[in-house]
Amino acid sequence: GTGRTREERDIEEELFEALSKQSWMNVLLQTVKTLVLSRVTPRTLKLQPRPERTLNIPTINPDPAASNLYSVSERVLLTWLNFYYEQYRRKLWENSQRGGIPPSRWVVNFDLDLIDGLVLASVVGAFVPFLIEEYFAQMYTYPATPEQCLHNALKLINSLRAIGLEFDIQAIEVTDPNPVALMLLVYELYQKLPYYLPKESVEFRGLMHSV
Repeated sequence: GTGRTREERDIEEELFEALSKQSWMNVLLQTVKTLVLSRVTPRTLKLQPRPERTLNIPTINPDPAASNLYSVSERVLLTWLNFYYEQYRRKLWENSQRGGIPPSRWVVNFDLDLIDGLVLASVVGAFVPFLIEEYFAQMYTYPATPEQCLHNALKLINSLRAIGLEFDIQAIEVTDPNPVALMLLVYELYQKLPYYLPKESVEFRGLMHSV
């Protein structure tokens, strides 16, 4: 034999499995960054339609060396999340019966900062405000338990389905987050939500009771 105990072999197998999962996750993440996120640039952020034209979105330093943690595309998405959360958290939850207006925060990752659903809901609510009353107003703005976070995530996922924005993610994947899955969800919202903005107003002219 090798002289190792069964317990030592079990520990080595568990360690190998954990390292293997992490390695595959890193490969998947790099693939996503290279093939998908490369479409997200500071220019697309600047040109993206906004719910209010007077809103000035922050500029992004396009230098890849500006961060040793995130790519330029990831920084664009994080900036987008931070901007809409800060601009719209008061509008979404000013009449909240479950905690009031949530506190300001700085979103710096695609997992732990998104587990309560509030940041993602603020972005969706900014572009599709008719979802606020039915879905987002019922969220816990100071969630204190996993159940309250799951409640929020269910409201978020159901709101996306209500507008036909299909993305293969479950509420539990928001509260027990996989950063790759949530990054892809943020990318999907970044790409699709602007299409829900009305392009122009249609005015109907006519006299009352006229045919």
